[in-house]
Amino acid sequence: MRMRPGFSICPLVRCRLLMCMVICRALFPVIASSEIVGGSLAKISSMPFLVSVSNSKAQHFCGGAIISPSWVVTAAHCVVGKSAGEIFVRAGSQYKGRGGQLRNVSSIVVHEEFDVFTANDRDIALLELEPPLELGDNVHSVPMADSRDHFGTGEMCLIGGWGVIEYPKKYGRGLRIAMVPLVGKDVCQQSYDPDAIVTDAMLCAGGTGPDACQGDSGGPLVCRGKFVGIVSWGRGCGAKGDYGVYTSIAALKVWILFQTGII
Repeated sequence: MRMRPGFSICPLVRCRLLMCMVICRALFPVIASSEIVGGSLAKISSMPFLVSVSNSKAQHFCGGAIISPSWVVTAAHCVVGKSAGEIFVRAGSQYKGRGGQLRNVSSIVVHEEFDVFTANDRDIALLELEPPLELGDNVHSVPMADSRDHFGTGEMCLIGGWGVIEYPKKYGRGLRIAMVPLVGKDVCQQSYDPDAIVTDAMLCAGGTGPDACQGDSGGPLVCRGKFVGIVSWGRGCGAKGDYGVYTSIAALKVWILFQTGII
């Protein structure tokens, strides 16, 4: 789900976070978690690194990206306040509720500077899987972008998920993918002023129609085969000029490598 940037802007920016829905319930209208708005149906082989993150009742609530057989990256707001035993990861299936490989989560690492009550900076969490995934054609890790990678404004990048396909509450049954253009940080910031801050650990994409929506949070933004961003927050879904905000992988890659031990 795409989360609210904070209490001060909850009336404007719609929530993509199940926990935030609970917190804000008494004050603001909320939307239940669940596909990509403006996307098309696809097989998991088109995004073999994409996973569905679900609860103990097999209810999908977020996406994630495989970075190794034992580790998945997702958004912090998807899992903060939850215990590892409450979360499951399904890989290798184009359906969020069946097929593929289902794994337990043995540990959760949320970035120590993430705060759901403020700017939602560093909206990233790591899920350790038990047992590790068996990699193959439909289950594969994605290489992470770093500071040496340069992706320009207007470059088209891939998103995918099982969330809302027509805002506010029409859901699909299978995986959907879409291409979205990267947007300059200054343009993105101007669209959110004075309601939210787009920090150096964030990047923006979309604004032309296709977009991530409720149920897609935590999923990857992939440019030229590199894992560039994590679906984090935004205003509505798919409206022209409403940009999706993503956690920057390049900005946080050192932290990811330190926490996971991946070489």
